[in-house]
Amino acid sequence: MGRVLGVAAVIALAYAPALHAEPRWQLEARVGGAWNAPLPVVLRQEGHPDLRLSARWRTNALEFPIYYGWRVSRWREGAGWALDLTHHKLHLEAPPPEVRRFAISHGYNLVMLQRLAERGGWRYGGGVGAVVAHSESEVRGRRFDEHGGLFRAGYHVSGPTVAALFGYSRTVQGPLRATAEVRLTLSNASVPIADGTARVPNLAVHGTLGLGWSVSP
Repeated sequence: MGRVLGVAAVIALAYAPALHAEPRWQLEARVGGAWNAPLPVVLRQEGHPDLRLSARWRTNALEFPIYYGWRVSRWREGAGWALDLTHHKLHLEAPPPEVRRFAISHGYNLVMLQRLAERGGWRYGGGVGAVVAHSESEVRGRRFDEHGGLFRAGYHVSGPTVAALFGYSRTVQGPLRATAEVRLTLSNASVPIADGTARVPNLAVHGTLGLGWSVSP
């Protein structure tokens, strides 16, 4: 019995620092791209029948404004909470004659609260949040005015989004860390067009590379 208690005491002492580990903050920036699954899109415009499309999207990740993301996270004992923004982009391929232009390129922005875990550098987790979209369109000869919405800058809170992610993070030097991540997102947004709205769901697989900076208080 004494030996068992002795072993238990040694184990407890070994894990004591982790149990009382100080929290750390991490700021990450990343770039990458995404593949978008073809999904039905419905455009509803006053005075016209609904226009239904089997939409295919390009991300055009390296065209301005580029695809990017950032994350601010707080970690303790291998688990963390994070605020994450992914500046996702959608450009409609092969639009029908009624649609001269349709894009959400200043952001099909995915703003999320995430719960993360990390073991041996491997990271996984999920998140929920909202799509904040900035759409640009001309449908049936009517061009959408991009100056409304949040801050009169064309941004609109457009619907919910959820995500699951898996990645790897390792120390480069000191507080600097390199990250690689794959993410699956499912979103459902309703964005304004001239005299109407467009329902734009999105299922995407994202791949990103980035750098992070860790700070302990």
